Amino acid sequence: MHNKNKYYPLYCIIGSIVIVAIIATCIFRRCVALDTLLLFWGAIIGGIATLTAVVFSVQKNWEHQTNIFKQDIKIQLFDKRYSVYKALIEADALIKRPDTIKMLLSETIEPYEFKKKIYEYNDNLREKAHLSEAIFDKTIYNKMMYLSSLYHKVFEGFMDLIFKTTGLFKPLSEQQGIALLEELDSYINNNMESSTDNINFNSIHHGLDEVLSPCLACVKEFNNYFYESGVIKDFDKYLLIKDMDR
Repeated sequence: MHNKNKYYPLYCIIGSIVIVAIIATCIFRRCVALDTLLLFWGAIIGGIATLTAVVFSVQKNWEHQTNIFKQDIKIQLFDKRYSVYKALIEADALIKRPDTIKMLLSETIEPYEFKKKIYEYNDNLREKAHLSEAIFDKTIYNKMMYLSSLYHKVFEGFMDLIFKTTGLFKPLSEQQGIALLEELDSYINNNMESSTDNINFNSIHHGLDEVLSPCLACVKEFNNYFYESGVIKDFDKYLLIKDMDR
């Protein structure tokens, strides 16, 4: 039914031409030679055939270009959705690295790019959270916005940690600072299975527990909501190739 409706205007034009040709033949058949009538009908048939071929060709080309355009739109939408998902996964992976604290505190002893990376991930996640409103349902948007706010708290906690530990580590030489970070990294890794609430970082360096525990609490809050919210499962229905057009 759809294909018939699509070519309905063409059928009307052809029908009108045939009807006019028949009427003209009936009117002039007595005063026009048979050869002329045959030439007339030959021209009519040839014109109809040409018109039909042109219309079908234009229609097929239009359908092809339309399908390409629709596919491009789907791919662009898929790419945008995946960029939101990727921003969340990368941000989560960064703060869950076993050596996150070590790399972060290295900023207080020797130049490193970790602080810059955390800043970029925080900025990117906030941008993608706002983008999610236009390309996902309300559930994902709300979760992304809340996760973005939690990650921003982690980011602020990290920056505050760098500032405060700079003062703590000032009496230390560079060699002593690096040794302390190695010890801290090993201590955290060995206590990963237990709650960080029970870890006493002052055993590594005096005053460290006071500045490190709040930072880890922010990380814990983000990670808990990340898993409890089920946001990754929410992405599933949008990131399957067969469901790209949703």
